Amino acid sequence: MYMDVFDCVLSLKRLSVFITGFKRLSFMIKHCPMTALLLIGSLAFVTPLSAHETANHEKYIQAYEVGIMVQQLQLALESPEDGQSLITINHYGTDSRYYAMIRGWLFQELVASESQLNASQSQPYIAKFQQKSDFLKQAIRMIDLE
Repeated sequence: MYMDVFDCVLSLKRLSVFITGFKRLSFMIKHCPMTALLLIGSLAFVTPLSAHETANHEKYIQAYEVGIMVQQLQLALESPEDGQSLITINHYGTDSRYYAMIRGWLFQELVASESQLNASQSQPYIAKFQQKSDFLKQAIRMIDLE
């Protein structure tokens, strides 16, 4: 695989970043052309790996952010009496990337809450499940309207 002049110049510029001082670089090219050529050639293979690692790093960051979102939504669902809960659900639920996932999650929570409400016979549990059911209906309506 031969490199054209543009690739050589680009590789030399990259190489000059790693080697301190222009004099050392020019000395190496003048007195050790094979070593310089090997270093330049190796840079051509290192660059895609660095780009791949950068893409993987961005995926990990995105996965971390999704994990934070899921934890914040879980906290919001566990405390429907908190005023911040609806704001959190609205913030993430109106994001088109996550709308379907969050709406499905809210709907499944609503089905479970209403099932527990229908099965309950104790007044404190009925009030608790009714509050959660009303909260979930409000949250679903809120993200559907956005």
